[in-house]
Amino acid sequence: MEKCVKLTGLEDHAITLATVNLLTKNYRRHADVDADWGGFIGKAALQSLLAQDSAVGIRYYYGIDADGRCPPVGPGGGR
Repeated sequence: MEKCVKLTGLEDHAITLATVNLLTKNYRRHADVDADWGGFIGKAALQSLLAQDSAVGIRYYYGIDADGRCPPVGPGGGR
């Protein structure tokens, strides 16, 4: 069961370029040949989400759509 953590929006997500390289290399090594390597969410969409009064950040998960792609999906409000 996932531990409930109070998110503030001030969490430190900084990582070094060396760590980025290691993590993405590991992902590519273990992912299927046709797996998505990343995604993109536009600035306007992010600003719209963050403009909500109760927003402290954005949490997303990868899902698989009917075409086999992995779009990022977010939880509904209130979580």
